Amino acid sequence: MRHYFIDRERKIDEFFFFEESFLDVNFKFKSCNDVFSKNEIDEGSKLLIKTFLENVSSDCNSKVLDLGCGYGAIGINLKKHLNDIDLTMSDVVETATNLAETNLEINEVCAKVVTTNLFDNLDEDFDYIVSNPPIKTGKTLLFKFAEDSIKHLKQKGELFVVIRKDLGMESLKNKLKSIYGNCEVVKKNKGFYILKSVKGE
Repeated sequence: MRHYFIDRERKIDEFFFFEESFLDVNFKFKSCNDVFSKNEIDEGSKLLIKTFLENVSSDCNSKVLDLGCGYGAIGINLKKHLNDIDLTMSDVVETATNLAETNLEINEVCAKVVTTNLFDNLDEDFDYIVSNPPIKTGKTLLFKFAEDSIKHLKQKGELFVVIRKDLGMESLKNKLKSIYGNCEVVKKNKGFYILKSVKGE
């Protein structure tokens, strides 16, 4: 799954830091010019974070994968609020995973970070997968992500995905329903929808 930006060697002056407060926690992130939502946590990711936190126990100690993590906004937020989760963050672009590793350290949380195309370098199963997938990569890769996700969830494991209604929500919802046998809209706001599917429900 290719990201919104292409991996290449970057100059030092292409990187910068920004700070943001979200859900009563102050964050500092290292970012770069062409990373997705480079200087703020985007609205879709915020809705995904809030929805996930509303749907899991505060003492959750499950294995969680943030797929397509970018510089790490989603995973780091989740780890701040759910300290006991075993978190893995992954992205196909090495620049993104390098940023994620740096931001984990800056925000004083721990997680495993993997550079991988979809699930290629992930050999474990998860209780939860969360993703704000790069829709602009096209429907073929989005559907590939949906098809492969179920293979990396434990029985009763749950997939949470955020997608805009005008960027293929209905088609992804139908695809997930065909794969999992279920898919529900658990939250929607400002054109963003959170889809949830459960393995073996």
